[in-house]
Amino acid sequence: MLPFIQMMRSEETRELLQRPNEFMLLALIAYRAKRTNGFSAHNLEIGEALIGDHKSCGLTRQKYRSALNNLRAWQFITTKTTNKGTIAKIINSNVFNVNCEIVNHQDNQKISIEQPLNNHQTTTNNNDKKEKKGKNERDTLSSISRCPYQKITQIFSDLLPELPTPNLDNNLKKQIRSRWKEHPDLEWWRWYFAGVSGCDFLMGRKSDWHATLHWLTGPQNMSKVLNGQYLNRKPMDANQAAGQEFVREVRNG
Repeated sequence: MLPFIQMMRSEETRELLQRPNEFMLLALIAYRAKRTNGFSAHNLEIGEALIGDHKSCGLTRQKYRSALNNLRAWQFITTKTTNKGTIAKIINSNVFNVNCEIVNHQDNQKISIEQPLNNHQTTTNNNDKKEKKGKNERDTLSSISRCPYQKITQIFSDLLPELPTPNLDNNLKKQIRSRWKEHPDLEWWRWYFAGVSGCDFLMGRKSDWHATLHWLTGPQNMSKVLNGQYLNRKPMDANQAAGQEFVREVRNG
């Protein structure tokens, strides 16, 4: 019989199906996870998987990194970096159960890690799992729903003091909350605002216009920033300038 993984019919699975990037990456980790305590060329422990090749789950590097950060923030996985790549481990089995097995050397039988040893332990484990499952579901969902408006605006002001201090009205809260559902990780927001600080156009260094927190959290604007549309352009050398002037002259006849 081929080894298998289980996808659970849980509230967390339903929520994660609405986040296809995170769902696909978690599925890849579950698929690759080491199931037994046998030999591993990468010295993986049971439940660990070697990841890092973002194309294997059909994601760009940026989408892969964002999905990985979200899965960590939602406490589905832990990761560690090695010289062979990133090693991920699923710590919440409410979406995927890797079905890990260990070998009992005394009687040479395979035993599921989650298999109870007797009827009493079965009841105890089932109760513990139900309690843990309910807690994990509540924690995961609440981590998405609880939006730290004040912390995000404070990070904005700390990293971008040149830009106007945001007025945290209902419109801005609504916009931040929408982006928080996509990126529920304060470290990601620090990374985002740090990137903005290096863009002369967004910081108002090239004109009277400058970005605001409301503008930076707009869905289309954030997408443009993340795609590098506002990165500083390198100054042209004399040959490039002459080439552009030649093209303009040709077009003008």
